[in-house]
Amino acid sequence: MLTATCSYDYASLSTPHQPDSGGTGNHDASAGRNQGGAGGHAGTGGAAAWKGEGGASGKAPVAAADDAGAGAAVAAADPHGESLVRDAGGGDPGLASGMGGPGGRAWDAGTPPVVDATADVAQGSDEGDTDGGSDRDADAPEGAARLDPDLVIWYPFDDSSGTTAHDLAMAPGGPHDGMLLTTGAGGTASFSALPQVGTHALALTGNGSAAGGYVSLPTLEKLAPDAVTLAVWVYPTSSARSQRVFDFGSSDNVTMSLTTSQGTDSSGTARFSMTSSGTVDEQRIDSAAPLTLNAWHHLCVSLPTGDSYMGTLYVDGAAAGINNLMTLHPADLSTTTKNYIGRSQYATDPYLSGRIDDFRVYRRSLTAAEVAALYALR
Repeated sequence: MLTATCSYDYASLSTPHQPDSGGTGNHDASAGRNQGGAGGHAGTGGAAAWKGEGGASGKAPVAAADDAGAGAAVAAADPHGESLVRDAGGGDPGLASGMGGPGGRAWDAGTPPVVDATADVAQGSDEGDTDGGSDRDADAPEGAARLDPDLVIWYPFDDSSGTTAHDLAMAPGGPHDGMLLTTGAGGTASFSALPQVGTHALALTGNGSAAGGYVSLPTLEKLAPDAVTLAVWVYPTSSARSQRVFDFGSSDNVTMSLTTSQGTDSSGTARFSMTSSGTVDEQRIDSAAPLTLNAWHHLCVSLPTGDSYMGTLYVDGAAAGINNLMTLHPADLSTTTKNYIGRSQYATDPYLSGRIDDFRVYRRSLTAAEVAALYALR
């Protein structure tokens, strides 16, 4: 995996991605479109074309199959014109295909962490069946591209209105959409036109512990039961202690959470914590320094597999804290029933005030290089 360097070329892509076989691909930076040439892998024959297209709001991945039954690669574009896809072996590993659209971002070198030149892409067959039965495992031509199969939740928050946080990860059983909700007087949850990534962000206003806006999420028990990475951009506008970026749990005894400012000492550092038996048994990772208010920060928690392992908290692309005595995984919390962005399991904790953008959950532990590349994706 190469480290990515972003180039904000709003006019065109620096180097078009070429399909593995059959014709040449082309990028349309104004329409957010990447289309493969004729040829591809077409099972018993015929030409298979593929493209990832954002549509009006960028949430409509398109797949097409030829008469021979060869499926198309699902190269789903995000709402700001980036498809964030895997590049099957043989393609240029330094470029993410399907980019363009408003913003026309290009990758000069390296790959974002949702792109992997070694991705195992399903091959077309006579019958046009799939390799795993899920939508995102649809038959694909050689050299085609698709979303990282380990990305199980992805909320770009790029809607301009409404109360749904659309999930673009295309994990089996999805989409796993979130719902924008409010409670009490003075709490708000809406979409903001002041994002860090894309066109919009989630804006939350809290009124202490009495009221606030938040997003309701699905449980991770089946989506990412073992290894997991949770990544998000956050713009805190309040220094209130223990306000949650996210919190997956069923009670204050069963929880997995990230706070912008922990409340157990005066340092006010960011903290990831996880417990299945109350605060006395919390497994914690604290950042080395507090977050700056009224500024965007990229927070990422990466937890690998193992009975005992080292968990890492990253801040702005760099490791900021570790705990090498971690033992818990999401499955240890069972089916959590209270899963939030911006709200805590604890009734006395304040609601989050600030903005949230590009929330992602992977069912693997991202490496330091992948986290740095994800931080660069803005």
